[in-house]
Amino acid sequence: MTIENLMMHEKVLLFLRNNPKKNWNYIIYRNMKCCYANTCKILYKLKNSGYITMEKSGRRNIINLTEKGKTEVKRLTKVYRRIR
Repeated sequence: MTIENLMMHEKVLLFLRNNPKKNWNYIIYRNMKCCYANTCKILYKLKNSGYITMEKSGRRNIINLTEKGKTEVKRLTKVYRRIR
């Protein structure tokens, strides 16, 4: 995994923490500023790792953080606070 991919994973996790309302692939894609296919690939990797859940709602997949994802976001925010 490259550093750019790691940063994108972190960006997605932090976005989901900061925006707990209805999140689906398209909204995350628009805020990540990368291509839709790459966003979907990152989301499925996070899902397979257990950081997020995807619930089907009509044609959309509603994406939420799991407990594992929430603890990882807490760790990331602690690291970012120390860096600043």
